[in-house]
Amino acid sequence: MSETFRLLLSFLRIFTILCGVLSLHGQSFKDKKKESLELLNSGNVQEAMNLLVQINQQKPNDPEIGLALAQAYFETNNTGESLSVLKSLESNKKVDIAKLVLLKAKNKHLQHDFLSAIRFYKDFLATKSGDIKLHPFVKDQIIRCSSGLKLAKVPQKDIIDNLGEGVNTVYDEFAPVVSPNYSSKLYFSSSNPKSIGGKRNAEGLSDKFGKYCSDIYSTQLINGSWTNTEPLSYMINGPRNEFIYGFTEKGKEMYIFRGFSLFSGEILVDTFQKNMDQVINPRFFESPVEAEKGDRDLFFVNDSVIIFSSNRSDGFGGFDLYISKRKDNIWTNPTNLGSEINSAYDEVTPFVTQDGAILYFSSNSLKSVGGYDIFASRFDESTGKWRFPVNQGLPLNSAGDDLFFTLTPEGYYGYFASSRLESMGGRDIFSIYYSAPFKTENNLKQDVSAIIPVNANTKVVESQIMNESNKQDLVEIIGAEGANVIEIIPLYYEDEYNLLTEKNIEILDKLSLVLLDNSILNLVLTCHSSTHENAKIETYLTIKRAEQIKDYLLKKGVNHQQLLIRGVGNNFPMIKSNVPLKTKSLEKNLSNRIDFHFVHAQEAGIKFQYVESNISKGLINEKYSTFQLSDIGLNYRVQISASSQVNSSVILDEYPEFMIEKRPSNDLLYYLVGNSGTFNEIIELRNNIQLKGIKDAFIIPYIDGWPISKSQVYQLKAKYPDLNLYIAGGK
Repeated sequence: MSETFRLLLSFLRIFTILCGVLSLHGQSFKDKKKESLELLNSGNVQEAMNLLVQINQQKPNDPEIGLALAQAYFETNNTGESLSVLKSLESNKKVDIAKLVLLKAKNKHLQHDFLSAIRFYKDFLATKSGDIKLHPFVKDQIIRCSSGLKLAKVPQKDIIDNLGEGVNTVYDEFAPVVSPNYSSKLYFSSSNPKSIGGKRNAEGLSDKFGKYCSDIYSTQLINGSWTNTEPLSYMINGPRNEFIYGFTEKGKEMYIFRGFSLFSGEILVDTFQKNMDQVINPRFFESPVEAEKGDRDLFFVNDSVIIFSSNRSDGFGGFDLYISKRKDNIWTNPTNLGSEINSAYDEVTPFVTQDGAILYFSSNSLKSVGGYDIFASRFDESTGKWRFPVNQGLPLNSAGDDLFFTLTPEGYYGYFASSRLESMGGRDIFSIYYSAPFKTENNLKQDVSAIIPVNANTKVVESQIMNESNKQDLVEIIGAEGANVIEIIPLYYEDEYNLLTEKNIEILDKLSLVLLDNSILNLVLTCHSSTHENAKIETYLTIKRAEQIKDYLLKKGVNHQQLLIRGVGNNFPMIKSNVPLKTKSLEKNLSNRIDFHFVHAQEAGIKFQYVESNISKGLINEKYSTFQLSDIGLNYRVQISASSQVNSSVILDEYPEFMIEKRPSNDLLYYLVGNSGTFNEIIELRNNIQLKGIKDAFIIPYIDGWPISKSQVYQLKAKYPDLNLYIAGGK
């Protein structure tokens, strides 16, 4: 990026900020309050705090503003100011006591005053007005405070330093990586107002309530100070989030993550010139790691092993660490590192020493002090397993989040990112100094692949063959009548976190064989639930449950292009709401289910008979019947957004009969409303939605429940004449 262009960008950003400041003078208190709370809730803490300070001076007795200001001070590590504001609110009869007490606990926890934190956490649990949904989190925090009390008794020998203002800001700095060419040079990422992408929302669109994109920076240690901090070339940094995963062993290439979200994007491999810091020939990294689906935190060992974190359905809960080995130039299927390393919580940001003997990672398990702590595990050659991870203690760990640990090749220095009390705000880059270099008990450098379990798969995709006996077995288990007629029943679930019961797996195994034997078939999976409370959250949770089923079918070898999943929550209930009490339990049992719908069955020469529950037609909800009919023939829906995160837009409150869809082409969440078989009806809905401010809303045509492309629209317009109106009217 030229200096002129960079100066122009800076001028435009400053101009935008000044315009925003001037506009505040014309805002009412109510508008300012609304904006400040939206900024705080969207993670724009610095801007929120500046505005909250102003309006708190106007109305110092507003308890909501007071709590928000205390929250902003806490999130920027100004715990003293936060506690001072909370103290001033104690006499306010309108204040939410439960929120006040919980925020006190969090401040004391961040200060490592573990005893006081435990007392306030317990006070919160005893407060009747407290949100009961927070109780599990608070109970976990009490246990973590107990871990902190124990670790605080261990002598603290290591020296921790903040890299200082030359590197860190009040914003977010993370993902430090030591240069492969110069041990005194460090790369890291920062999300700040200077980023090329500016503020963007989950859809990648510019948004004042979005998050600053991250750019990659480099810095050098000169005469004991980190200086010469500069962003990398515009050929690397762009309008999305970027950070470096690492380098190839000889330092000639670097692995870069790039995406609109920090948790979903793409991995690029770039030829790296150590003197120019620029890209020569970027290309996609080909491996079984699926960054677009949330696989993340890649660490490369000797160019032959990848360890990464993922929330795949076969894990132990949350994010687990997985491993893949390159054999004959092909990466193996990822294998979970097992219960020795992984827990029911999150394990992320792995790092392995050069000899492959010690694995470092961060976890927010109950063994941590607060959020994420750094743990270490040694590989035991005699057993072929990793030893039980050990919390690396204070001061390396803190009550904040401690992540992205990395060591220099010499072993004297380590670097990590932390949101601890000593950070300037958000996460900062810190260093840890060891008086003696690390020594390992074993030398695995020549055989680092030993950490791959012996029974790991060596194929990227497994294949399955369906023989005649399998077909007959399928017919008997699912309940077919005749050679080419297969009855399909829904999958029912009681445990929302585990849909893969023995019975459901038995059905899925047989269905996967049908899909494998008939590549022309497509399958639509729709997850329903009985929960009525928060439609936005529940609909999102049902799409996550449908993912469990999809992931299982993919493991059986089913092509991902054959699968489309939908989450609808309780938006299209099967049974009417005003039913007798004796049918309430029936409603719940029938609502928690996944429906199957096959597309292109006629071309495959198979007839599917969908078995409905044997209940009175008088109890069937009309919404459900209409929804079922939408999977037959031509149908239109209006797409209002596509994102990788939950859509909490108020527009969904106005159109409660919405659904979330995930298509084979990518891993975005498509939010859809409406359900019409005619274009004239759906265009009216689309226009009304656009008038409400959703300018990007557009129409999607479906045939038998499957979205069709533009080319397919032209191919099918003779069979479905209404498509001519769609073509003429545009989206």
